[in-house]
Amino acid sequence: MAKKTAVKVPAAPVEVLDADVPEVALVLTESEGLVTWLQGLAAFFRTAKQIERAAIVRRDRVLALPVPTSKSEDAVMRQEVLIAREERKTALAHWDPITGLLSKLHKRATAGRALATGPLEEAERFATGQHEAFERAETRRAREEQDRIRREEEQRAEAERAKALAEFEAAALAAEESSPDLSAREQKFVEAVFRLGPGGEIRALREAGFTDVTMARAGRLMGSDKIIAALIAKRKAHTMRTQIEVMKEIAPAVDEARIAAAAPNLNTGDSHTWTAIVVDPTALRDAAFEQPVLGIPRELFVVDTAALNRYARSLGQNIERWPGVKAKRNTTVR
Repeated sequence: MAKKTAVKVPAAPVEVLDADVPEVALVLTESEGLVTWLQGLAAFFRTAKQIERAAIVRRDRVLALPVPTSKSEDAVMRQEVLIAREERKTALAHWDPITGLLSKLHKRATAGRALATGPLEEAERFATGQHEAFERAETRRAREEQDRIRREEEQRAEAERAKALAEFEAAALAAEESSPDLSAREQKFVEAVFRLGPGGEIRALREAGFTDVTMARAGRLMGSDKIIAALIAKRKAHTMRTQIEVMKEIAPAVDEARIAAAAPNLNTGDSHTWTAIVVDPTALRDAAFEQPVLGIPRELFVVDTAALNRYARSLGQNIERWPGVKAKRNTTVR
């Protein structure tokens, strides 16, 4: 069986970087150390593993030591402190060159990236601001238009209600005027009966000034066509005026759909999030602790540990006079 001939793919041409470019020169200079480190990678991690194993052994052995009970035992403990410190320096000396180099390269890379992303972020912020300015202007214009339409609608609805109220008042007057002519006493009787309701006829006779205050007299009046017609007209007029009072209590109906149609139709599909800017930190902090009803989380006010430790170094144990603070002494063995 014939062997297949492997097809050689030509290597891509290596692009030579222009070392005269300051940014490129810096990266090339700093990456030399990275290349050297990569070339000795196996040896580097063999040594790193040895340092790691030794560190774990020392830690486990020291953690098993009891509290010293004599000066000689304490001297041994102090010696362990110094040995651990020196071995830690050895570990740092092994790792710091590469971690420092990688940190520098990271800073160079992010700085280079910012040269391109910075202008684009600035362009995005500016364009977003212009877009938001347009949206604000459109929203303001639409709000003004909606306010104008609402005023028109309220004026129209008020005019229609005034017209309806006038019609009801005219109907009430017409009902009253349709009442037949009655004597003064009969008119008073009708008004009293209407006010008192069923069963108040005898009292109505007295209020109207009749001398014959009997059920028979009341029956004859209540059966009279003109009294019946007068009561019907009175009730009709009362119904009309009751409706008038109800209409006065109800706000005029406006065409909300017409008002809503004037809202801006921006249709941008934007998503919106909110951020907060503290303009008065003291006022915010005081409100968080003095007005719990506002629900301001106290976790917003994180203690500046570095500043607290600066005060601790000068005050010593006296810092425990501060509410909620405990002093802690840290010892450096010499």
